[in-house]
Amino acid sequence: MAENFLTVKNFNLHPFPEFYGLDFYLVGESYGGIYIPTLAQRVQEGQSTFPLELKGFSTGNGMLNYRQSDTSLMFYAYHHGLFDDNLWMDHRKEGGSETKESFFFHIHVNNASFCAKQVHEGQDIVLEGGLNPYSLYADCVHREAPERKQSEAPSRLEQDMKYLYPKHTSSVRVIVPCFDDHVSEDWFSRADVREALHVKENIPDQWLFCSDIPYTTLYLNMTSQFNYLHKEGVKGLVYNGDWDMMCNFLGNEWFLEDLG
Repeated sequence: MAENFLTVKNFNLHPFPEFYGLDFYLVGESYGGIYIPTLAQRVQEGQSTFPLELKGFSTGNGMLNYRQSDTSLMFYAYHHGLFDDNLWMDHRKEGGSETKESFFFHIHVNNASFCAKQVHEGQDIVLEGGLNPYSLYADCVHREAPERKQSEAPSRLEQDMKYLYPKHTSSVRVIVPCFDDHVSEDWFSRADVREALHVKENIPDQWLFCSDIPYTTLYLNMTSQFNYLHKEGVKGLVYNGDWDMMCNFLGNEWFLEDLG
């Protein structure tokens, strides 16, 4: 997070000093649900040394709480008709209930139980059944050809599965990717775009949507960050559509309800 804060400072001081002093908002989607509130807290804490007109932050279909996102996926899937009543009723019968905590328990604690097997069967349908995990009702977008990928860097889906659903990492490469990232990679790698963004010449020419850099997950729950920003008077906006399964709306709804 220190590097992200340094980027914010450099952005205002060097390439675009004309923006310094204007109203400042932080916005992100997906995993931005983690780093946007965290960065907003860092910016607010640094006001005494580097004042910014931080007016608010926003997350769209963001990962705000791993536990709630993981658990709510089963409720989302059932009520969107992705698996039938038999699987749902098996869980209720063997697991004892259909509560949030029951699902979490059988996913992460009592992983060897029959109920856990039912839960994982449901997860397999959602995450390994050829559905588009980012847009349930949309088609899966394929690359034009394998050679379009210019590196061995993981796709966005591979990265998301690695950090958000690690139990499925071993089989992620057989999942239909549904996300054509070569358009973004080609555009950000163009010389005129790099120049407009003030990308240094010593940075590799090929921009990658996801790079396989070492990464350690530090935050699993944004409650602390949200509470801090609320007390500081920094406004926040959380919005969701209902097509995204990777960071579904129901998990975020639970998160906000728990904030009170």
